[in-house]
Amino acid sequence: MVKNNKQNNSIKQIFGMLDIYYRPTGVKNLIGWDVKETDFGFTETQDLIKAVDELKPLGVQPLQTGQLVKIFNSITKGEVYWHGIVQHDHERLFPAQAQDQSAEQIPLAMDAYPSQEGLGFKKWAAMFSGGMPARLEKTDGSIVYGSLEAFCETGTEGVIWSVSEFGKQGYHGLNCLEAGDKLTVYSKVLDGNVIYEGETDISDSVSRVADCWDVARTVKHYDDEKWLAMSFSNCPAIITPH
Repeated sequence: MVKNNKQNNSIKQIFGMLDIYYRPTGVKNLIGWDVKETDFGFTETQDLIKAVDELKPLGVQPLQTGQLVKIFNSITKGEVYWHGIVQHDHERLFPAQAQDQSAEQIPLAMDAYPSQEGLGFKKWAAMFSGGMPARLEKTDGSIVYGSLEAFCETGTEGVIWSVSEFGKQGYHGLNCLEAGDKLTVYSKVLDGNVIYEGETDISDSVSRVADCWDVARTVKHYDDEKWLAMSFSNCPAIITPH
């Protein structure tokens, strides 16, 4: 029994989150840009924190067949990176060109956006562009678990700081931050409500999910559309390599 415990303790577990991996194809389009395929991936916590702290791009990796994964859609235990009450400083708007950051470092291309009071703009923006896991408690007492998102679209004229609820895509999972909301951001998720636990099985055949996304591979261990939504919303994951 002691021997088995030692063996179990030696197994490496990777803490991180599901993500979208854009696989290079080696092909360029008509205007010379590299063509990439949408694929299922994950980001390790250590790479996420490095990206946020050093304002660098995320190191997303492709998910492999045979990996043991545990996926959460809530957070009951984790390491807190930042906690506070949302209070945007709307008197201080930051022109994108004044940040002296390339699109690869902080991919926010809006004309202006407010910062969180008491926190540097670059750190605040990096947490959202990194999609860090978070717990949002609204002023009405409702609680949302999701990943940070710097939401923008035509007409917003800037970023709307938001939390994208785990397992939901698009507007269905979008929760905009408002003054007085309590926000807890995590660097690592250790436990929560488990929505999937098992071994990954991914084929090389192209998957067409949600009638609009062509994904480079097909998930055979779970529903493709749901797994894509979990990947886009960056559900926390613990992965044991095969």
